[in-house]
Amino acid sequence: MIQFVFVDFKGEHDIDYLQKTSEMLEKKIPLNSFEVDRLDGPEDAIIIKVVDKSGSECVLFFELATFDTKKQLLIQINIEDPENFSELAYMLKEEIKNHLRKDWNECIWLKDSQSALYAYQLYSLIYNTENSLREFINLLMIKEMGVKWWESYVSENLIKTFKDREGSYKTTAPMYTNIDTMLLSLNSDHLSQIMTYKKKKWNPEYNEKIEKLIYSSKEKDLKSVQGILLSQLKTEVDLWKHLFSKYFDDDFMNEWGDFCKNRNHIAHNKLIDKSANSIMRKNIKCVQKKIDNAFKRFHSLTLSDESKKELEKIWLEDQKVIMQEQSGISVDDEESIKQIFIEEATRIIMLIEDELHFRSDLILKDYSIEDGKPFFNIQSKLVDEIEIDIYFLIRYLSDEPGGSSKLTVQIDSEQQTEYSYEIIYQNGEAYFDEDQSNYMPVIQNGLEEIDDNLFLEDLNEIIDSHFPNKVNEISIMNYTSIKDGGTEVVGNFCCEECGEETVSIDEDFYTFGVCVNCGHDQSSSIKSCMRCENLYNHNIDGSHSICENCVSFIESQ
Repeated sequence: MIQFVFVDFKGEHDIDYLQKTSEMLEKKIPLNSFEVDRLDGPEDAIIIKVVDKSGSECVLFFELATFDTKKQLLIQINIEDPENFSELAYMLKEEIKNHLRKDWNECIWLKDSQSALYAYQLYSLIYNTENSLREFINLLMIKEMGVKWWESYVSENLIKTFKDREGSYKTTAPMYTNIDTMLLSLNSDHLSQIMTYKKKKWNPEYNEKIEKLIYSSKEKDLKSVQGILLSQLKTEVDLWKHLFSKYFDDDFMNEWGDFCKNRNHIAHNKLIDKSANSIMRKNIKCVQKKIDNAFKRFHSLTLSDESKKELEKIWLEDQKVIMQEQSGISVDDEESIKQIFIEEATRIIMLIEDELHFRSDLILKDYSIEDGKPFFNIQSKLVDEIEIDIYFLIRYLSDEPGGSSKLTVQIDSEQQTEYSYEIIYQNGEAYFDEDQSNYMPVIQNGLEEIDDNLFLEDLNEIIDSHFPNKVNEISIMNYTSIKDGGTEVVGNFCCEECGEETVSIDEDFYTFGVCVNCGHDQSSSIKSCMRCENLYNHNIDGSHSICENCVSFIESQ
């Protein structure tokens, strides 16, 4: 079952709204049969039974209702066989949502069995791959660093996370009470922290500035002291450099980062469509293959005796600098405020990357933060002339108590500013209360963030206007073309570059021979089979003049 509801109709009440909606569906999607029944009730409700040309059947239920003066439209799509994916149901929900969304202020997704089926299938693959990496890390670290490796080569934060979870984990599964379950208690993104962990040791050096500031109670002075002390930490062992880089290539950590995003996407019950399912499966397959190769290399690579002795002598020396103002207020210097702005800009960029994670047709580039240069750039693999730049411009900085600093986030396209947002950092301020002999707060320091939802809504509006998602249009265009007596708009063969069946063979849809998923042009490789006249890519299958199916048929005769 697929169920969603539109809320708060934008226009005036239209008594023929459901009738017009059913007529739209009948025109848009080629079907064998289309039956509409109107139900008696206080307002308006219809049931539509549809059967496509393959015999797939769906029953649609539309009900208009009013709650607290606001119109609501409940839509339910019942699938004939919920255990199998229905192309008809997918097309129906996509067409209904896209066509009606503009008429309503809100659209709320209630249930989607197709998305749940994708999640169920993907989660078992993710579970196996995630535990494969856990197994490899444990195997390698035990062999090279000893059974108690995690006591010396894991950050204090991860050890605390493990101890916090260990009790409830073993209470739930009492069979494992007396065994070591550290890696099983950690999240997938914690595994990358272990693989890239750097063990550091403090090498103290005399510094005149520390001597002057060490007795100060001002937070900015203590931060300066801490910064100097942290700069004296020297890396003694880099686990990635010493161990894991011998088994994984440099791209693995980025691929694992995408794997963790995909894993969390499913774990948090977010919706999954066909595009997301395809991208996740590719990522899982790639990561699993690299882990399998790491296991194969494991027995052929070992550390030298000299490197082992060097690693075994190193123990983690914790250096914690505790800073706390009596008032709980901090007055930051300009460099600290700039760093706060950089962190906020980085958060926004991660927000954008998550939002566009499944847009394979886009090229995302980020740059270092410098005034006057784009920090983030969005390009299309299909549209060469247009770029979207996102600037982060520090307008002014104030290190004065109670002072304000401003960062502007600016979205530009075609050398024009489309949207602009302001981020304000308020510096803290305190006074000394002689009666209490203590500092008391006047102004609390803090950052006024932008509205994430509004920012993403504006950004998506610009992206959709310049870079329409052609992959999402394929299904609708195929149905429309077939309905009009034509053929599908993309070829029944894979792209040479990305492996997806998204190569345009219809100039009205997109340039002939260009993949709308990755932009690769393979028009010179596409031939028409001399026997069956179907289009095919002779670089992938078949011969120079006959497609693979015809080659197989001829050879079988």
